[in-house]
Amino acid sequence: MAVNSRNGRSSECCFSGRWAGLDLGPMLHESMYSVLSRFAQRNALDFKALSAVLGRRRRRACDSRFYLSSADIEKCLNGLTGWNWCSHEVVLEPVASALIHSIWSPVLRYCPVCLEACFHSIWYQAETLSCCPFHGCELVTFCQACGAPTGTYGFSEALFGAPYSCWSCRGPVAGAEFDLSEHLLLRSDLFLIDARLQAVLQWFEAATKRFRCLNPTSSYALPRALPGCDARYLLRHLMCVVQPFSGDPHTRGNITVLTWYVKTDCTSYSDRLTFKRQGWARYGHAQGAYRATLRLLRRAINTEVGGVDSAVSLTVTGRSVSGLFEIHPYVLAYLLLRFVFERRRTWKFDWRSDIAAISDEPIATGQIGEQLGRRCVRAVVLGAYVGILALVKRAQASGELTLDALCVAIDALAYLCIRKCEGADCGFVVFPRVPWLPTGSLRTDRLSVLSSFEKLVAAVSSDITDGDNG
Repeated sequence: MAVNSRNGRSSECCFSGRWAGLDLGPMLHESMYSVLSRFAQRNALDFKALSAVLGRRRRRACDSRFYLSSADIEKCLNGLTGWNWCSHEVVLEPVASALIHSIWSPVLRYCPVCLEACFHSIWYQAETLSCCPFHGCELVTFCQACGAPTGTYGFSEALFGAPYSCWSCRGPVAGAEFDLSEHLLLRSDLFLIDARLQAVLQWFEAATKRFRCLNPTSSYALPRALPGCDARYLLRHLMCVVQPFSGDPHTRGNITVLTWYVKTDCTSYSDRLTFKRQGWARYGHAQGAYRATLRLLRRAINTEVGGVDSAVSLTVTGRSVSGLFEIHPYVLAYLLLRFVFERRRTWKFDWRSDIAAISDEPIATGQIGEQLGRRCVRAVVLGAYVGILALVKRAQASGELTLDALCVAIDALAYLCIRKCEGADCGFVVFPRVPWLPTGSLRTDRLSVLSSFEKLVAAVSSDITDGDNG
C-alpha cells in the first residue's frame, strides 16, 4: 500500500508543465487532502478553480468523501502532473464502509505541527491513533485560531476554500502559515516517516483482507440483524480485538463480544414437502430458543432487582412509551425487547406471561429466517436486550422515549454469516457489558472470538471466490 507507481492508469486530463510544485509530489503515507492542498497552494487555486481543474461537478456530500470517492481525483491529478500516485484512500475503498462506521474520523483530523509543514497522513484520520508519532501532539479536529470544527473529510469548500485555511475565520487552521522550509526538511527524512507509520500501515493492510466481511454494504455480512445501532465504538472494539492496533489497542473492558459457530449436517431434500417441513422445524427451534432466552432473562432480572411484581405490564399505544419512570429500567427493557420481536403478534406484554411468539423471520433481516441456530438467536436476543436497556437509561435521563428510537439508537451490533450449503451459522454480537447477563453456552474469550472470526473471513472469501469463478 506504499506510494508506488500505478502502471496503466491513464486520464482524460493531459499532463502540462505549467503547474507549479510538480517537484513536491506525494510522500509516503500522505493523504488525499494533503496532496490536493499542497497542489492548490502552490498554484494559488481556490475551491472553485480547483474543482474546475479536476473536472469536479457539484455532487452529493456522500459522493465527495475521500474514503469512498478518491479514484477519479487520483486519476485526474496523475494526468495533470505526470505523477504515478497510488493513494491509500483508493486502496482502502473495498473496506471503506466498515472503516467509516468504526475507525475513520468523519472530519479532518490533523497534527498542527505537521500541517504547518504541509503534511497530513491518511493514518491521522484513524481515531485509534491519538497522537502524532513524530511530534507527540494530540491529533485534533478544530481550528487552532478560532476553535471552529474542521470540515468533513472530503472534497468540499470547507476544506479547500483556501488551502490550509479555516472555513470559519479564514486564518490558518494549524495556527501558523505554511512553511516551505519545514516541508522540505520533513521531505528530506522519508525514512523517519516510514519508520514511524509503518506499523499503522500494516494494520490497514491487514484490514483490507480481513474486514471486508464487516462492510455494512456487503451482501455476505448481515450487520443489521438487531433493530438498530448507533454505536461505532462497538465495531471499533471488535476490530481491535481480532486485529490489535499497534500502540493503542482501544479494547475496552466494559464491552462484551458473544460469538458462536454451529455447523449441522448437510441434508438433501427429496421433494418440496420435505423442504417445507424442515423449514418449519428450524423455525420451531428459533421459537424455542427465543422463549428459553426470555425465561433466563426474567430469572436474572428478578434476582438482580430483588423481585418483580407479577402484575407489571406494558401496553403500547401511539408512538411514546408510558411507564418510563414507574417501571424499573431492567424490567422496562425486557418488555420493550418483547415489543421489538413480537409487535406483529400483539401490542400488550406482561411480565408474568410465558406466551411469546416471534414472527416467521425470527431476527427480522428478511434473508436468513429459520436458518438461524439456537445459539445465534440467544446471542442476538441478549444483545438486543442490552442495547434497549442502554436506550431506556438514556431516555430516563432525557424524560422521553419514542418507539422510533428503538429502530435507530440501540447500542448493540450483530454480524452474521450463514453458510446455506452446510447449514451452519457463525457471527458476533457486540454490546456494552452487563455483569449479570445470562450468557451461558456462548463464548466471550478472545481466542474463541478469533477462531470464529477466521471462520467468518474464510466463509466470505470462499463466497467471493465462487462468485468470481461463476
